[in-house]
This record gives sequence, structure tokens and C-alpha cells, in this order.
Amino acid sequence: MSTALALVNNLNGQQTGGRWRHLRQLVDARDDLLLQGRKGRWRLRWVLLATLLAAVGIALLQMIAVGIHWAFNGQLPDDLILDPKSPSSFLEMLVSFLPLIVVPCLLMRYLHRAPWRQLIATSGRFEWDLYVRAAAVPFIAMLVLVTIDYAVDPAAYQLVHHDFSLAPWLVLGLAVIFVQTLAEEVLFRGYLMRTWGAVIPYRVLTTSIVMGVFVSMHLTNADMKSDIWFNLICFVLTQIVWCYVWFRTRSIASTAGLHWANNVGCFFMVATVPGQSTAMAIASNTDAVLLAGGSHLLDPYAWSLQILGLALTVLLLVWRRSPFYLPVRGPDVDQVSQARNEPLVSHGGSRTSVPTLGADARSLAS
Repeated sequence: MSTALALVNNLNGQQTGGRWRHLRQLVDARDDLLLQGRKGRWRLRWVLLATLLAAVGIALLQMIAVGIHWAFNGQLPDDLILDPKSPSSFLEMLVSFLPLIVVPCLLMRYLHRAPWRQLIATSGRFEWDLYVRAAAVPFIAMLVLVTIDYAVDPAAYQLVHHDFSLAPWLVLGLAVIFVQTLAEEVLFRGYLMRTWGAVIPYRVLTTSIVMGVFVSMHLTNADMKSDIWFNLICFVLTQIVWCYVWFRTRSIASTAGLHWANNVGCFFMVATVPGQSTAMAIASNTDAVLLAGGSHLLDPYAWSLQILGLALTVLLLVWRRSPFYLPVRGPDVDQVSQARNEPLVSHGGSRTSVPTLGADARSLAS
């Protein structure tokens, strides 16, 4: 009897130890995709300089654009909400986000001395098939969720009448949102994840830091502030799914598609925040809880819809029989092996060994 108990305890201990080892490997293991960022000037001192220059460059270009806009128009829209009654709102959103593409590309080319196309994907190509398939999934998930919610509470939804004159503005808005969402993907997942991931090639750590910055920059959005804790948790869960898709496909084309469809749904399909502009939306959702100053944080029904939406998104993207299936892209074996062995890298004709993060930290400290 004692021998059997000892055997069971031993097996349980092995299973527990195996789970802890797996968790530790998940946190400690160096990621092949992040290691592929080790090209050109990728080391810590260059990344620190590049991050500073990116922040300053983007802010400066945005200030110049806003100044020119103000000089010709005399006023700015209160928010970057696309509204045909305020054509300047389309231009304002466009010029505000273009620097997020321009600055990282320039830094990659002239500071890091690496191909700027690496911001798009490890292959250097923008794969439109990934973009289209990924973009279709949020629309399907939104349709399912709105159908369920409408069946439960039809009075919460109101159709908004628009005439045909809205069509040109709709096309323009779709193009502006394409630039806006692509710009955020280029800066955060394309540039910051690549450059910082090359120095700190640990998936969980680097993703948490970069996406933490991304999430924090959305805290002042009207849709976020309407129900801060509920929306914050949902936002984080969504970013976890999107980052998983990025690591899976090794391309921002897939996450840009998800991002574009998500924002199009908020602007042009259902305005989900009470008081949000419906200038371009097909319908509005009058949320009685939010109108009364409440929160969905402890609402099981609201959480069930959010979890269903995320689960449906993941299923449609990873199920092999799904028409929207995104294949798993393997690493570039040569690039990864070079990064792992830390080869000699040429800069301006001289060959120097590539130091590790620890070596860079010691050199900075000295």
C-alpha cells in the first residue's frame, strides 16, 4: 500500500514538475522570431537611441502636421472621429498616424542599417491574403455577437439613416483607417517588438512590455473610459490573441487585418459607446448600464459575449478547415542559427563580435 502511495506521489510530483518546467521554458526560452531581429545595429545602445529618436521624431512630425492644419483651418476637431461634416477630421487622423510609419522605416534604414521591409514580416513581403483572411474574422465575430445581443435586448439597438452621399466618405474613411491601423502595427509589433525583442528575445517579457505601452496609450480613448476596468481587461485579452497571431504568422499583415476590421466595426457598423458619433455608423447601441453610470465588470452576460467573441476569433484563425485559417510560419533557419551563434557582424568594413544584452549593459555602465 505504501509503495503504491509513493508511486502515485512520485507521478504527481513528476507531473507538477513537468508543468513548472514547461512554464519556465515558456518564460525563459529565447524566441526564434525575436532572434531574427538581430540584423545590422541591433544591440542595446542602438535600441535605446532608436527608441528615443522614434518618440521625438513622431512627436515632432505630428506637431508640424497639427500646426499646418491649424494655420489653414484655424481649429481642430475635438476628437479624431471621422465625420463628413468636418472633412478636416479625416486629414487630421491621416497626418497624425503617418509618422508612425515614416519614422520607424527611416530608423531601420539609416540607424539600424537593416532592411525596412523587416518591419512588415520576416519575409519582407506584405501578404495580402493574410490581411484579407484576418480582416474577415472580426466581422463574423461581431455579426454573431450583435445577433445574440439583439435577440436578448432588441431595444438597445437603433438603426441610423444615411443617404447615398455618404458613400464617398465611407470609402475615404476605410482608407484612412487602413493607414491608422497599419501605422500602429508597424510601430509596435513591427518595430518595437522587433528591435527590443532582438535585445531581449523572451516572448512573454518583451510582449508584456511593448503591449503594455500600447495599451496605456489607449486609456484616454472615449470607448475605454466609458467602462475602464471591463474594457481594459477585454483590450488586454484581445492584444494577447493578436500577439499570438503575429508570432504565428510572423507578419503584421495578419494583425493589421484584425486591427482594421476591429476599428471599422467601431466607426462604421455599431457605435457601442453611448454618446459616440454615429455620423458614419449603421447602428448605435444604447447601453443602459453605461448610461446609468454603471459597469459591466461583474456582468456574467457581458463577459460571456466577450469570451465567445475571442474564442470564435481564435477558432476561425487556427482551425485547419476554416476558410480563414492562418498557417504557422516557421523561422528562417539560417538567420536564427546565426543569431544564436552570435556571428561576426560587419559595420563599415570592420568586423566586430556581437555582444549579448549583459555585455551591452556592462559597457553602458562603464
